Amino acid sequence: MEFTSGAVASTIDTSYTINSLTINGYTGTITQSANLSITGSYSQSSGTFTAGANTNIKGNWTVSGTGTFTDNSGTV
Repeated sequence: MEFTSGAVASTIDTSYTINSLTINGYTGTITQSANLSITGSYSQSSGTFTAGANTNIKGNWTVSGTGTFTDNSGTV
């Protein structure tokens, strides 16, 4: 799953299992309100990601640049 442009707020409101999540060039806020399992890597260099109750990342986790990751009292 990739967020590469735009600024409109997005919500992940369905439980997903995905290969990877990349946020690069997106300047809005992504809010996770359901479980998210990432079997590969998470990479964020822009925008804001607010995690839900459970975020599972099996690969590398990278937050750099202007990216902001908020755990929201959940488990990563």
